[in-house]
Amino acid sequence: MAINYTKLAGTALRLVKANGRAVMFIRLNDTPADSDEPWKAAATPRNPAEIETPTFALAVPPSGVSKLGFKIESDDFVKRSEQILIVAPASVDLDNYTEVVDGAIRWQVTGMEKLKPATTTLLYFVGVKR
Repeated sequence: MAINYTKLAGTALRLVKANGRAVMFIRLNDTPADSDEPWKAAATPRNPAEIETPTFALAVPPSGVSKLGFKIESDDFVKRSEQILIVAPASVDLDNYTEVVDGAIRWQVTGMEKLKPATTTLLYFVGVKR
């Protein structure tokens, strides 16, 4: 019996939207201020951010992920995180995003793992800290 991962991804997205809250994933501008000195960072990486992507996420404490029945491969991933955000991607690959804005709190992404059977990403587990 073949598994329809696209349908499962749609279900995951619907459940996260229904039970989560709106957050903004941000990929900072990493274009160097001076093209002759590319090792120097952008002068104002947040103004403007390169990409801002609104989505929905469920926030759980790091210890709560294992209670939900998920096995995170790296203990270091859990130790570095204050929160784990469970995100169902709509169509955007979140791999290169560096910050998450949740209301008035700006979180730094510390790590990311995917639940990705075959070629379809069903869920992201995003570790964040302030």
